[in-house]
Amino acid sequence: MLILVFCVQILHLPILHNAEIWLDNLYKVKDYINATNTKKQRLIIISGSNSLFGFDSSLIAKYTKYQPINYATHAGLPINYHIDKIITNAKRGDIIVLPLEFQYYTKNSPNDDISYISNMLTWGNGYKKYISLKGLFLTYFRQSPLQIISKIYNWQKTKISDNSIEEMLTTWDKNIAINNPCGEAIVYSYKGLSPYGDFCAQENEKPYIVDYDYGLQATTKISQFFIDEFLRLKEFAKKMDIKVFLTYPTSAENKHFSVKNPNTLQYIENLKIQLAKNNIKIYGDFKDFHFEQKYFYDTPYHLNKQGAVLRTKKFIELLKKLEKSGEI
Repeated sequence: MLILVFCVQILHLPILHNAEIWLDNLYKVKDYINATNTKKQRLIIISGSNSLFGFDSSLIAKYTKYQPINYATHAGLPINYHIDKIITNAKRGDIIVLPLEFQYYTKNSPNDDISYISNMLTWGNGYKKYISLKGLFLTYFRQSPLQIISKIYNWQKTKISDNSIEEMLTTWDKNIAINNPCGEAIVYSYKGLSPYGDFCAQENEKPYIVDYDYGLQATTKISQFFIDEFLRLKEFAKKMDIKVFLTYPTSAENKHFSVKNPNTLQYIENLKIQLAKNNIKIYGDFKDFHFEQKYFYDTPYHLNKQGAVLRTKKFIELLKKLEKSGEI
């Protein structure tokens, strides 16, 4: 185990099995997009990958007065990480939209979350919030030699040759210059990001079959951890004249989660009630972001190119409603 700790902490080798190495460079490019000056009202979208794969933000830029910035990445990262990303990078007067995956509402503090800890140890640049000593020990202890060897092999096989952020941006700029507005269909890599931070060029060779209940029940209880973190974001937003809107993630019509099933409607109503009890409002209608399976790419949350367009159009409708009501 000491050798493993040395390799990760001192040599910074990305060998932990649960680490999503591609997120490191993805964030570097998204940080660059966020830092680009604009005269338009900034609108930041942040969540797990339902939003990374679920928007064609060129439509928002074209048909609204907003400058979209898609900061969404991975639902394996806890809500505190996304909120701290906002606090670090948002600017006064921004609009923040969180189409959070349903799992965020029930998750507790990620003290022993091996996936989260593996990512932070690999590319987190010292971010250690909520990580416990027990969690660190379990993360190292549960790494198998075969998994480590596989990780090293895959890393070497796919290792990015770019040596600096400047070279990365040059590669990315070339891709989006050729493939605007969605960039090249390279998912799970910064090279596939659109000018706004989306993956929106992906298309299916075969239909993706969804068989998933999205983790909601009629008795679902929102965790105190989520409530505390969301209220922390609201406090920051108030100081910075930022408007925050919680809305629904994408979901797929299937036997476990269906608009035709009264149980599904009850699950959503329970979520709204639980949020309202804590003075948290969720905007929009989940049905607007609930699509047929043919619009999904490779997970129950990831839309394909056609799905991303549909979802974005529905999102623009939500923005128009918020404008009409005077909330933005």
